[in-house]
Amino acid sequence: MNTTEAPKLIKQIAFSLILIFGFIGTAFADLTPEQQTAKERGSILYHQFKAISAEPYLTIAAEAGDSESEFLLAEALRKNNRYMTEEAYHWLDEAARQGMLI
Repeated sequence: MNTTEAPKLIKQIAFSLILIFGFIGTAFADLTPEQQTAKERGSILYHQFKAISAEPYLTIAAEAGDSESEFLLAEALRKNNRYMTEEAYHWLDEAARQGMLI
């Protein structure tokens, strides 16, 4: 594989993962299209190590009851504050109550 093929392959894999997790996520949570979009944007930003930017998007989906978003929001809050805040604990607890295991 040459150096020009590697970025294409990475983009294809990333796109495939987004599609797969997008379909899996919609099977477990009844999110509106706007909430689903917020979840996807928040998740992408979080996994790009942009937890501060991810917070508003993850909050939208977490408030709708999406356990994955609740967990990611808790982690984003914990990382941004550099310790477990009450708010981060709240979202981690909500995710755990829905069966989201670490």
